[in-house]
Amino acid sequence: MHSAITIKNLTKHYKKVQALNNVSLDIQPGKITGLVGPNGAGKSTLIKSLVGALQPTAGDVKVLDLDPIKQRWSLRKKLGYMPQEPALYTDLSARENVAFYARLHRVADSRQHAAKLLSELDLGGRLNSPVNDLSGGMQKRVSLACALVHNPQLLILDEPTAALDPILKRLLWNKFREFTSQGKTLIISTHLMDEAMLCDSVVLLQLGQVVAYGAPRELVTSGQAVLRYHKQSQEYTENIRSEGNALAAVLHKHGLSQDISQLEIEAENLEDVMVKILNKQDKKNQ
Repeated sequence: MHSAITIKNLTKHYKKVQALNNVSLDIQPGKITGLVGPNGAGKSTLIKSLVGALQPTAGDVKVLDLDPIKQRWSLRKKLGYMPQEPALYTDLSARENVAFYARLHRVADSRQHAAKLLSELDLGGRLNSPVNDLSGGMQKRVSLACALVHNPQLLILDEPTAALDPILKRLLWNKFREFTSQGKTLIISTHLMDEAMLCDSVVLLQLGQVVAYGAPRELVTSGQAVLRYHKQSQEYTENIRSEGNALAAVLHKHGLSQDISQLEIEAENLEDVMVKILNKQDKKNQ
C-alpha cells in the first residue's frame, strides 16, 4: 500500500536545541495515527514539518507524495490542519469563519457548505454567533470545520479534544472515523492515553526521537501484569507478561490450577507502558 506520509531521518535544530533527531516514519492511508509524548518531545515540531511551516535541518519528508516546503501550495489543497489554539476571526460568526476558508479553497456554495459542516458538529444553533461569544469547546469545533471545509485527503489535528466533555469527544471521534473510512488519513497529537488507545497506531516521541511506534493494543500486550492469588490462606504475587497465554503458563508452572481461593490480575495500561518506555530511554540517554 502506498504511504500517506514518509519521513526519513528528519532532523530539526533551533540554534542549540535539537527538536527532532533522525525521525523516520511510514504512515499508511486510511488510518488514525496518534502523536504522544511529554511536553518538549517534538510533537509540535513534527506537525509543523508535515504542514510545511518549518524547513527541516536535514532529512526528507513526503506528504501525499509532495514536499511540504517545495510544493506547499499543492499540498494545502489536500491538507486540513487544526492548530492547538483556534486560528479564527473572533469578530466574525462561526459560519462566516468557515465560509471564508471555503472561499479560499474555492468551494462552491460556501455559506451553505459551512452551515452543513457546523450542523454536523452540533453547532447548527450557533451559526450566526460571533466566535468571541462561543465557548472554548465550540471554538474548537469551528476550527475543525475550517480544516474539513475543502474535503482534504489528510487531516492533522493538534490536541483536538482537549477540555471537551465526553459527549463532544464521542461526537468528534465519530467524525474522525467517518473521515478515515473514506481512505483518508488522520494525524492527532494528544496527551490523553484513553484517546491514544482509539488510534490505529501511536508514535511515542521523547527528546525529538521516536522511542515507540505501533498499534496501542500491541504496545500494551507487550507489557507486564501483576498476578495476585491466595493459596492455603497465603497471598502470592508474580509479574507476568500481558499476552493471553501467560496466565495459563504460570498456573501450570506452579501447579496452581487448583486450591486457589482468590485470583486477581492487574494489567498495565497504555500510560504505564509509555512511562516505562520513557524512563528506560531516560536512563539510556544519561
